[in-house]
Amino acid sequence: MNRVLHIWDVGGSSCVSLKAIRHYGYEGDVVMRKLHDPLGFVEYYNGLYLDNDKFIRESLNMVSNYDIIHLNGLVDYVGLFKKRHPNKKIILSYYGSDLTVNPDSESIKKAESFADAITVSTKDLLQFEKEHKYNYIPNAIDDELYTRQESGSGAFTFTMSYLDNKSTIDFIKKNYNGDFDIIDREKNLIPFYEMPSLFSKYSTYIDVKILKYGYFGKAYSKTALEALSCGLNVFNFNQEIISKLPNENTMKAHAEKLINLYNE
Repeated sequence: MNRVLHIWDVGGSSCVSLKAIRHYGYEGDVVMRKLHDPLGFVEYYNGLYLDNDKFIRESLNMVSNYDIIHLNGLVDYVGLFKKRHPNKKIILSYYGSDLTVNPDSESIKKAESFADAITVSTKDLLQFEKEHKYNYIPNAIDDELYTRQESGSGAFTFTMSYLDNKSTIDFIKKNYNGDFDIIDREKNLIPFYEMPSLFSKYSTYIDVKILKYGYFGKAYSKTALEALSCGLNVFNFNQEIISKLPNENTMKAHAEKLINLYNE
């Protein structure tokens, strides 16, 4: 049986990914720092919290019990894990700002040289591919948790500290034809498993993200995909209204692509 160790979790991506491949005979764990998991993904999916001060050291000590080591956004540690465990398969996954802030940095070049495979969760990140091939493995949505339901009316969007919120809201006001609520995602810490209840109050989620360093996110956020899975419409970055979750973001499609990569 293949065992996978996911080190770090980005918005529940690692937890849902592991849940998806368990249907195909894989096992494994997700390890995370509790401080950096305010929405409780790892606890909900029975992952492991490691001591903050010893996180990397304890993760390194766990590796021998697994076949595949999946480093999620931890660019600075890929070389360390590969040197300590040269016979293990090391996969580096990017989710957004971990790559886009400084795609030409020496740390990224070094990390990619040590990784056995590199994945990106959204297609827009493929533009940063250079010497090493990027594998597009879309984020999976837990379609057993985010199920279609009766929806309310009106629209909403989230603000977050990593966004240029003023530019984002100005863009929405200019391009979205209708009123909408603005919810501060960090002041209103809604556990992710209660998000279907929030979605049920609305009919549309507005998915526009302009980051502080000027990068315009041209990919669906995980929240937008969850909203689609619950039956909401999504107003996206192209000023389009989308109403169906793309098949590539289902757990089944995600698992198939990821397992193919693992086997390669």
